[in-house]
Amino acid sequence: MIGAYYSYRVDADDRIREVDAAWLDFAIENDAPELTAEAVLGRSLWDFVDGDAICKLYGMIFASLRAKPSEVKLPFRCDSPTRIRQMLMTLRSERGGGIAMETQLFHSEERAPVLLFDRKAPRAPEGLPICSVCLRVGLSGEWVDAAEAVVRRRLFSQERPPRLDETVCPDCFGAPR
Repeated sequence: MIGAYYSYRVDADDRIREVDAAWLDFAIENDAPELTAEAVLGRSLWDFVDGDAICKLYGMIFASLRAKPSEVKLPFRCDSPTRIRQMLMTLRSERGGGIAMETQLFHSEERAPVLLFDRKAPRAPEGLPICSVCLRVGLSGEWVDAAEAVVRRRLFSQERPPRLDETVCPDCFGAPR
């Protein structure tokens, strides 16, 4: 639903201390029913974040927020196999070193299913770099939209899509916040 908000909080040690009902519903809608409050509360946020580059990016943002309490807005894509979603995450520092994250869905459109984004699809051993922020795919030093990568790499003709190696593309890593 456009305009929907999903929120969660971490403590000073980056342990998840709160998720709201909308966050839990969003997990179910995205084929992650295992992400219940019982399964995530008290655990490190980093247990749920793939890729060294995205961990480094968020780590830098968290350190900045803790050093100088403020707010950071981070636009990102959160696609599913059948939906393109553009979202905006607002990260705010809280007392005691915690971080509050509120994500708003501001654009969503249906598309033909893209097996590349089916988290349950069996994967080929080869990896394909994908930006965790904009969801562009790295092909020979160029970052392209995932749909274009599917066509260029002829992924529709492959029995199993490649493993997605989460990273942050140079444009997103260097983008001012």
